[in-house]
Amino acid sequence: MNGKEVVELARRTYLEELAQFIVAQAESFGRGQPEAPTQRPQNETLFRGGYRVDFVGHAEDGTGVPLDLVASRRMQLDSPREGLAGGMNVRIEALAWDDVEISHNAPGDLLGALGPWFEAWYDPNETRKPGGPANVIHWVGIGDNMLLVDFGSASPGAFWALVEVLREAGATSITIRESPKAA
Repeated sequence: MNGKEVVELARRTYLEELAQFIVAQAESFGRGQPEAPTQRPQNETLFRGGYRVDFVGHAEDGTGVPLDLVASRRMQLDSPREGLAGGMNVRIEALAWDDVEISHNAPGDLLGALGPWFEAWYDPNETRKPGGPANVIHWVGIGDNMLLVDFGSASPGAFWALVEVLREAGATSITIRESPKAA
């Protein structure tokens, strides 16, 4: 299995479970909003404070009930995959679509470089048309030489576009794995 196939399988594995979760919550609440955008400015590690909740159910009293899926299925690799993306070494050790840790060696601050990618894939103004998966990421966390990403319902294009952002920001090597908290 090559890197492209790994990314597609990780997404498909997660999306199957997300779709079942959304259907179950919609049936339970009668109404709600999947992949609902929220702002969490108190969490300074979240890029621009954006966090999409997997589902916000609407209780009978009108209050919103935010619910996040805790995925039980994970795609497993028998061994890491390595390759080049535009001359940058890419190593995939594990890939859980809703819990991706990307360690990188890009110099300096990535905030400026991440901005256009985030706007396109988080879609804060919800410009995408309804019907089917919204094709959005759920959040991005930023640490020292590390990103944490929940790719939500975003297409594999979001993953590869982020790899390109890191390459253009000067990274020569990235390692992709599931974050330690979820492992």
